[in-house]
Amino acid sequence: MTRTKRDRLVDGFVALGSLVFLLWIIPNFTPPYPGYGVSSALLPSIVVGIILVLSVISLGNSFWAQSKKTSASEKDQQADNI
Repeated sequence: MTRTKRDRLVDGFVALGSLVFLLWIIPNFTPPYPGYGVSSALLPSIVVGIILVLSVISLGNSFWAQSKKTSASEKDQQADNI
């Protein structure tokens, strides 16, 4: 397994895990809002949201770098053919 594939798998699992936390675990396992102050789910939701955004950025960066590398090699091949 190449480093790129491994990084993509890890980023995908982290993003999927973050979604599970945001949509199911945090809402179901935090105490109900007492009516004053902030909800006890606020900080965990913010932290997991940041983790989700960073993993999606990393995943996008990986795919973007791969497509950029592919287009550069295609340009080199076209230049060699001329």
